[in-house]
Amino acid sequence: MIEQQTIINSIYTVIKEAVGDSIGNRIYEFQGPDDETIPYITFQIISDVPIYNFKDELTDLDFQVNLWGEKKYGVNTLRSISDTLVNELNRKEIEEGVIKVISKGEIEIVDEFINIRTEYNILF
Repeated sequence: MIEQQTIINSIYTVIKEAVGDSIGNRIYEFQGPDDETIPYITFQIISDVPIYNFKDELTDLDFQVNLWGEKKYGVNTLRSISDTLVNELNRKEIEEGVIKVISKGEIEIVDEFINIRTEYNILF
């Protein structure tokens, strides 16, 4: 059986492989540190379902990736990183599943920051 932490680690790895050249190691589960250099990425599992159903079968799960940057640098650089991430992760095999994009690159302005949020599904 695959543990939830193994899936979290695998999500981190595929994000790093896709955009590590642009982001480096600035990839965090849930929330980045307040003093972190940007851009950086946060991610989290957003499904309410357990990883295994009552038949011990893996259930599909959803996760969200947030790309954070400063508004003063504009959205184009962040959009480029986000597009690379979407292109690299869509249909990427992970553990015993395949990643699929659910919603792509929703932009939100939060004070002086830009957040580009994309949601994915892992189909098992």
